[in-house]
Amino acid sequence: MWGWKPIERELEVKIPLEDAKKLILEEGFEVHVENPTHMIFKRKGYQIAAGAEKIPLELAIATTGSGLFFQLRYGTFVLFDTGDLNSIAGRLAEKLEAAGAETLQM
Repeated sequence: MWGWKPIERELEVKIPLEDAKKLILEEGFEVHVENPTHMIFKRKGYQIAAGAEKIPLELAIATTGSGLFFQLRYGTFVLFDTGDLNSIAGRLAEKLEAAGAETLQM
């Protein structure tokens, strides 16, 4: 299956898209498409790998009325998913939520 099933999250954090972009770039992603309300990032990797940390990924983020929406998926064909994609999505969500909490405290 191309890209496997995407992991989607709606985060109720108020964080500027530019701040979210900085955090995502720190995770090894590169900007693929950039618009005022949404961005698509890609992370390079190997076509054959034992874990998601080394497989190409695609991440889309968009602003919503209540915060951010993001969708993470494999950027290549995968035979099976061991839960790595969900783990990476959780780590990204935690970073974005922490940054949103810092923004509120300022």
